[in-house]
Amino acid sequence: MPLNLGMLAQTSNNFAKGRATEVNGTENQIEVMSEQALEKILQLKPGALRRMRREWRGPTYCRVGRLIRYRRSAVEEWLKAAEGK
Repeated sequence: MPLNLGMLAQTSNNFAKGRATEVNGTENQIEVMSEQALEKILQLKPGALRRMRREWRGPTYCRVGRLIRYRRSAVEEWLKAAEGK
């Protein structure tokens, strides 16, 4: 089954909603997902995203302490870029 952005949109409840306050005081919603949750959605083997990070491939991630998190927007951009390959 090919992956598409619709599949990611249907699983938006897997993204944790966090709040970040900017310097000017406005609040923005930030949707992030754990490595394991994203691997499950994309139907990847456990450790696949870790391997992609080591090889400088895959979606952009952020590190929160020792945790790896993926922003929804970064995953969507990565999937769009991969569509033509």
